[in-house]
Amino acid sequence: MDCAGSVGSCGYKPRDFATQINLNTSNMWGIVKSIVDLCMKLKEGKYVLVKDPSKPQVRIYDVPQDAFDNDYVEEPLAEEDQVQPPAEDADGGEPNASMNDGEDKETKDEAA
Repeated sequence: MDCAGSVGSCGYKPRDFATQINLNTSNMWGIVKSIVDLCMKLKEGKYVLVKDPSKPQVRIYDVPQDAFDNDYVEEPLAEEDQVQPPAEDADGGEPNASMNDGEDKETKDEAA
């Protein structure tokens, strides 16, 4: 298990996660096959598969062919507007150490 405390998220290896949620892989592939078989019986078109979060139910909606088409062209952000990943120390230490140093100085000044 790989957890990030500040973000509040965890990553699991697929087999570990399957074990944790009591997933039966044979059952899982049976469900996928049933959904595919159902979709193959539908007329040709565009559909949305939606799982109701509060019920053990899946719905399939027929949507217009242009339902998810858009003419919007995304323009790249200018380099100064792009979010940069946090920099790490050469020692593999805390990211953005220079920012943390500044925060420490302010705390020390306030205490004095």
